[in-house]
Amino acid sequence: MYQKILCVVWHLALLKRNKTNDNPPCEITSLEELFCHNFTTGITAIGKYIFEITALPRQNMWLFSQKKQPATQTSNIEIQEKPIAEIAELKTDKIKYQKGENIALSWSIIRPELLDKIEIITKVDEKTPVGQPIAFQFQNGTFDDPKFKEQCKQQRKQIKCAISLPATSVGNFIYELKAYSRNVSDRLDTKTIGNKIEVLAKAFKIIFFKINGSEQPNQVLNEGEKATLAWKVEGEGIQVQLLPYGDKLPQQGEKTLNVIKNFPSPITLEVTDTSGKRQLQQKS
Repeated sequence: MYQKILCVVWHLALLKRNKTNDNPPCEITSLEELFCHNFTTGITAIGKYIFEITALPRQNMWLFSQKKQPATQTSNIEIQEKPIAEIAELKTDKIKYQKGENIALSWSIIRPELLDKIEIITKVDEKTPVGQPIAFQFQNGTFDDPKFKEQCKQQRKQIKCAISLPATSVGNFIYELKAYSRNVSDRLDTKTIGNKIEVLAKAFKIIFFKINGSEQPNQVLNEGEKATLAWKVEGEGIQVQLLPYGDKLPQQGEKTLNVIKNFPSPITLEVTDTSGKRQLQQKS
């Protein structure tokens, strides 16, 4: 909806050049025509406005006072926000990575010539950031740092950029991009990747599981002997157990058992990661 603006009434004498007004907004030509330009209204707020101008005949012009009526004209004006650099797209090449891989993050910016800097923020949820934001300065629509200049390409009044971020922690993460513009200080554009990005632990592996130094799956043990179990497992975020005993064990170690009449068979080395994936190795 437009707001109607009531303008100040000016007498023509005040619009002429005089001692107190060296640069009046209006002037009268030799043909008695009134021209006004750069007339300051004082309106700066964003919105839609109707400006109305009315020309009134002078009161002492008795000859025309009965014939001439005021002349009015209006103009619709909309004051918009200054344009800023806007994020058109933010994405990764996939939604699951293994720890140690590089996360390929890419984005598109509209009006890149206005871009001052970007910040990449990693979060574990909508509110909780992880570590410090990664910031990059921009100049003339590309990375200010020469090491990254080749990471951006100009395409139809946009820039498309791509960088790699190391996946250093296991978990589910949200990536957010903030774009700061040069021409405004009170507004910025923000975009978040729609899906959480999952970083998985490296695949674990049972290096060995031995009884009395042998990796043979089936062995004969005599009552009264000792059975020394040894194992080594590689991986992160895993749980190691010996079944049927069930106690949690380090990823590498030994355990000596007395062989009795009801000695359990089989004995199982069970490894489980945080996602519930299991790997078993048995000795009997």
